[in-house]
Amino acid sequence: MALMIDGYNLIGATPDLSLADPKKEQLLVERLAAVGSSSRLKMTVIFDGHSDHWADTSMHRSGPITVLFTSPGLSADRYIIDRFIQKSSSSHRTVVTSDRDIMYHAKKQKVMIIKSEKFWYYCKEQLGSKQSAAETPSDMSELEVRFWMRQFGDQL
Repeated sequence: MALMIDGYNLIGATPDLSLADPKKEQLLVERLAAVGSSSRLKMTVIFDGHSDHWADTSMHRSGPITVLFTSPGLSADRYIIDRFIQKSSSSHRTVVTSDRDIMYHAKKQKVMIIKSEKFWYYCKEQLGSKQSAAETPSDMSELEVRFWMRQFGDQL
């Protein structure tokens, strides 16, 4: 399964990462790489602009993760909508975001959506973190949990 991840949106949904941290992109990618190494997920993480903590090129690979920084003037949201959602077939594609505009375009093109908060919950489970019931997303039914567990290759 190919995942296109709205990077800063996922950082904002991750309680122990801060958008103010200068190494936020690197920290997120390290965590996603740990999740990706134990699953069959191929992830592309899109960030706006560039980062001072990455090489000068706009694309990087870290195991099962591809990291892309958009060119100046092009937002990650626009990149995801134009290049991932509208320009390719919807089979086996999923976008990870909680951005309403991206979700609107994804639904229109029948691309699967995982909200950032739910995806991070899945990542924490994969990393073996214990999460209290109070942190569990309350709007996800048991049926949805089973569906996503099957999508990510886990057996119940």
